[in-house]
Amino acid sequence: MNAVHAEIINTSLDVLAKGYDPGIKPRFDAPWMGFFRTLGGQIIGTVIACLVIFMVCAALVWVASKVFGAGNGQTLGLQGLLIGAVAAAIIGSIGGAVMYFSGIPLFP
Repeated sequence: MNAVHAEIINTSLDVLAKGYDPGIKPRFDAPWMGFFRTLGGQIIGTVIACLVIFMVCAALVWVASKVFGAGNGQTLGLQGLLIGAVAAAIIGSIGGAVMYFSGIPLFP
């Protein structure tokens, strides 16, 4: 690292240590924010619908494999259900994470 990079880093750390406030506050009242909230909600809703379809297919594979005695199919069906449940939990928590970390209400 050369002296210029070291000076930039030292200056940046010094400014951060002093608590520099540029006076810029985020505002979420732009005219297009409603569109993005709606779009985000529609994307999350679509992903949840796809997960439900995936989990129904995985459950059908598991049940059919159980009925016909196919051990490998039972394993695949249960793995699909487990993956679907974990994915649904992650997708379901996105709205709360957005609201918590950014202050943007995703669902007004």
